Amino acid sequence: MIQNYPVYPTRTRTDLGGLWDFAFLSEKEAALPEFESPAGIVFNDKQLVPGCFDATGTYAGQRGIGIYRTAVKIGKSGKVRLEIGATTVSAKIFWDNALIAENKLAYSGVAYEFDTTAGKHELVVAVENRIDTDYNPLAWNYYDFHFAGGILRSICLYELPEGTRLGRCTVTTLDIAIGKVRLDAELVNAPEAMIQTLSVAFDDAAAQPYEFSFANGVATLELNVPDFKLWSPEEPNLHTVTV
Repeated sequence: MIQNYPVYPTRTRTDLGGLWDFAFLSEKEAALPEFESPAGIVFNDKQLVPGCFDATGTYAGQRGIGIYRTAVKIGKSGKVRLEIGATTVSAKIFWDNALIAENKLAYSGVAYEFDTTAGKHELVVAVENRIDTDYNPLAWNYYDFHFAGGILRSICLYELPEGTRLGRCTVTTLDIAIGKVRLDAELVNAPEAMIQTLSVAFDDAAAQPYEFSFANGVATLELNVPDFKLWSPEEPNLHTVTV
């Protein structure tokens, strides 16, 4: 499955897309606010992820909770990061039957970090397509689009490195005449102040070392993109940066 940026090529990444175990509870049987655990649920069907369980087949047009289950193998104990491209309308995420997150941001990407152990685990995502404005005030039944139910976009899991790590690096264009950009690097588990050398490479050029002065885990650096080309509808040029 195509990955969205940012991409972390040195981390162990598990793409969780594919065929998941599935169970459905109608809105007469259950409601997500009271759904506390998937323990005891009988998974008697399958659903593709990503996909919308209420758009085709047996559950077309039905309202309720679609419960997705898959097995995940973890290589080493430590912190992991679960990234979900979108669920709709509301969702609860369980790891080995324990609730780790609630997601009320329909059609939005979310990420959750938590500790786990090496070995085989069970991931369950319970998605409710019923409109409940008391539970989720971001979804109303008079919007001009349909709230399809399911795990609508890609889902993956990263095994995170120990200690201080690079969380992400955002890019802001400063001057299109000379190709100047600002890199905002964010460290996780960093001390209040530190100087760290990071390698930076644009496109396929060789990486160059630069000193970043971090304060509270954030540092900025201004650089010119070599051999830059502007983006336009006629010539949609794009550049990449690797930190």
